[in-house]
Amino acid sequence: MDSGIMRNSESLIRESPDRYKLTRTITAINAGFKDNESGLVIGQCKALVESLCKSILSENSIDIEANISVGKLAKKAGAAIGIGNEYGEDQKTKEAFIKLINSFTLSLENAISSIGTLRNEYCPLAHGRSSDQKPLHMLYAEFVASQTDALIVFFLNLIEHKKNFVPEINFSENEDFNEYLVEEFGEIEIYGDKYQAPDILYQMNVPKYKTALSEYRTGGGDD
Repeated sequence: MDSGIMRNSESLIRESPDRYKLTRTITAINAGFKDNESGLVIGQCKALVESLCKSILSENSIDIEANISVGKLAKKAGAAIGIGNEYGEDQKTKEAFIKLINSFTLSLENAISSIGTLRNEYCPLAHGRSSDQKPLHMLYAEFVASQTDALIVFFLNLIEHKKNFVPEINFSENEDFNEYLVEEFGEIEIYGDKYQAPDILYQMNVPKYKTALSEYRTGGGDD
């Protein structure tokens, strides 16, 4: 059973290959939490977000600016993942997601920027920190860790969702394929009404329609 503060991230990564190598940092956060080291928790949270975001950008062949702030880094990573892109066909829907993304990234940048400031002020590993400085109360570190946990889980789940996402097929946008089906399979007449093959297939078996369309697009239906 998970006993640290990063329970959701830890559980999710345990069930995956951990391709972004986050386990060690999450373990450090949990250890800092158990030892009541609030500064270490905050410092490692910042490091965790930076690590995941940089991995996402590298994976998408996106250049990372030198000395980029962690907030901007997270915004770029969110854009690379394509938050909401799969719902962007309708103009109103697209505008709504743009507003949602802008709101999300603004809040994210503010939150991550604050994490960075707290890290610099309270993490015992930060440069220039006085040894007699009063430590930050663990309540604040716990809050930062919980927000970081939620962000990491959101990004990882969204990446997985994008990987498995199959866009919806618009019947009217595949006229050439529909004409091909008519030529191949024709139409049937029932009590005076005529039903063409593509309409029947699309209405009765969408997965089969998608498979046939894919084969047609890759050359399987050109003969």
